[in-house]
Amino acid sequence: MKYTFVFDENVMIFAQKREDASGDPDDTCFQVVTQAIGNCHCLAISSKVWKLYYAQLNALGRDSLLEPRVLALLAHAAVNPQKVQPVNDVPDLEGEEVLSIRDENDLHFVRLAVAARAILVTNDSGLIDLDTCGKMGEYGSRIVRPQKALSWASQVDP
Repeated sequence: MKYTFVFDENVMIFAQKREDASGDPDDTCFQVVTQAIGNCHCLAISSKVWKLYYAQLNALGRDSLLEPRVLALLAHAAVNPQKVQPVNDVPDLEGEEVLSIRDENDLHFVRLAVAARAILVTNDSGLIDLDTCGKMGEYGSRIVRPQKALSWASQVDP
């Protein structure tokens, strides 16, 4: 089965740094991004998300030439229309005020996931809670942690 993913900016940051939210070494975020791309799943990206990724990942830089360049992986995937789904229209969600999302970027990621019928992958506990309480199911979308998304991203699309 082919999945469509939206990666929250925190996932991209942890993928680039190859660590978890505590700062401990962890390849999970890097693996979920590379597996999603390598196994021909689709990434939904809006122009706003691309700009967020670009700003965050460029600000991080890298300590050595051996470190992965997540932005380069995304740019490489972007030339394949089967791997990247550009979403130009990211509309507001009906009843989104009940979601109580205060961060404008987080709200955009949720809207993007719904517009693309995608799985939002994040380490943000507040967003995960939206999925846990069933609110995202009402929009036909899911919000999961990278560990869960990795089980789906690891599946090779036939």
